[in-house]
Amino acid sequence: MTMVVAPVMMARHRCRRNGRHGGDGRRRRSDGRGRRSGAGGERESRKQSGGAERPASRDKTHVSPPRVESDTLYQLDTQSRAVQDRTIIASSRLFSMGNLTLNSPMAIILIFGAAVLPDGNPSATLRHRVEAALQCAKNHPRPRFIPTGAAGRHGPSEAAVMAGLLVKAGVPSNNILIEKTGYDTLSSARAIQKMLRGLPSNGSVWVATSAYHLPRCLLLLCILGISAHLCTPHSAPAATAWHKRWYWRIREIPAIPYDAILAIWARLTGH
Repeated sequence: MTMVVAPVMMARHRCRRNGRHGGDGRRRRSDGRGRRSGAGGERESRKQSGGAERPASRDKTHVSPPRVESDTLYQLDTQSRAVQDRTIIASSRLFSMGNLTLNSPMAIILIFGAAVLPDGNPSATLRHRVEAALQCAKNHPRPRFIPTGAAGRHGPSEAAVMAGLLVKAGVPSNNILIEKTGYDTLSSARAIQKMLRGLPSNGSVWVATSAYHLPRCLLLLCILGISAHLCTPHSAPAATAWHKRWYWRIREIPAIPYDAILAIWARLTGH
């Protein structure tokens, strides 16, 4: 009996051992497959979830901010520039020597005189200066004219002759202020300075004269505190003979510094 039972017990023990190992192997295989399938499922779920969520996240991150209308930007830029312009203009008044009322509707046109002929008629130079003033007046709605020049060797004063030409051209007499004390360029500029101070309101000042004479007139007026602008001179030359034209041009070379020194002295001393 003992010999029969022992083999049977050993066989049972082996079956149990084999059963355990087989079950563990199956479990391990099933666990491995489960783990693999779980990892694969997670990857698939991640792919699916990633594919579904990424467009949404891109839409959120790439949402463009609301655009500002170009008209609004232009208005803001224009306003800032306007403020800067006003600041520059206000600061530039400190360095200006003359009047800055260029936006005034009234314009004052100065006409520097020239010779009058023995019969009392205007010379060609005098007539050209008046024509330059009338051409300049077309750009201003209500211009006023100040012809300057005393009486020379012949006839009435240069200012009176020029005033007659202005009236013939249709300028009302009340828009003409005659200055007939200036016997040369410097004295005319100083007389105009006093006249402008007596006017109730000044507008932009313009100078009408010959081309060769413009630099000296503008410089003297600037030294005396009058910011003047030039009227386009007449295209005709100051004289028909070439030697006379060069005489008037060369004469300006010493006249400009000489009159400028006298004007500076007059302004410093107040005379």
